[in-house]
Amino acid sequence: MSKLSEEDIIDIFIYELSDRYTPGTNLNLKDDAGELNNSYLFNIDGYSSFNSKYPWETWEDWAWKAVVGSITDLIAKGALPFAIGFSIGLSQQLDIEKISRSIAKGVKEACDAYQLRVVKADTNSSKEDVWITVSSIGILITDKPIPRSGVINKSYIYVTEVNGFGRLMTIYKKYLEGKLTYEQARGMYRRPMAPYGFLNLLQHIKIDASIDSSDGLAYSLGLIARNNKAELILSNLPRPQKDLISLYETKEEMDNEVLYGGEEYEIIFLTKHSPEEVARECDSINLKCIYLGEAISSSYSKVFFNNKEISMDGWQHFR
Repeated sequence: MSKLSEEDIIDIFIYELSDRYTPGTNLNLKDDAGELNNSYLFNIDGYSSFNSKYPWETWEDWAWKAVVGSITDLIAKGALPFAIGFSIGLSQQLDIEKISRSIAKGVKEACDAYQLRVVKADTNSSKEDVWITVSSIGILITDKPIPRSGVINKSYIYVTEVNGFGRLMTIYKKYLEGKLTYEQARGMYRRPMAPYGFLNLLQHIKIDASIDSSDGLAYSLGLIARNNKAELILSNLPRPQKDLISLYETKEEMDNEVLYGGEEYEIIFLTKHSPEEVARECDSINLKCIYLGEAISSSYSKVFFNNKEISMDGWQHFR
């Protein structure tokens, strides 16, 4: 296993690409999306089926999720997605026609749901695994993109709750433990939805910093803390959806799945607006958001819950 994190790899990219990368923009290479100009944002995300396709997911489900993952990054930065491109890699050992048709159907279903154009598609070969890369373009609906940094002392922390936290990893773990059958796991599965309501919220309140939460809540909060030299003091966590509650043996297990699950496709955001104001505005546009706590400027970058420091671990591809 590598000692390098994803952040370390991006640091290498920034160093090696320094003469082709324009610093000083609102977003850097580590952020959820990049700026094409003052009006458009760009994102690219890639996945291998070995690391990201659950046993009960169809190829259509997997492709849908890849599109949602890419466009959610744009939404988190304040852009309305309008077009995607995608590329897939297939092994000659597989049923290439069947899988490619299924992936194309999943991409189309996501594009139909979110009114996205497909402007490019490509293929390549892979040795064994199947992989997909999705790129997306969106138009800014804010004056400038929302960075991960930008936290003002004593900002309030919130997260959208469109898909919920801990769902996929809880189902997967209980399936591996033999506590859920394949049929039960498939029956509990939900295709993730992109949190478009966040774009409506931007018309009502000023948001200072935001990040997509798909690598785990604790990890994403840790990135906010590190990018802002701030301590995040959490007084509340999202609660898993009702059909999951009976699967947890302890509250500690439940909290761990919420903090470290991953693949939520939610948006963490920070603002000076009070919890009462944010709750009122979210209710007015039918967007469910959860108040998590406060961020304060600090020489330390840490996250606390119930007065205890929590590990900022999450999904890592190289560890």
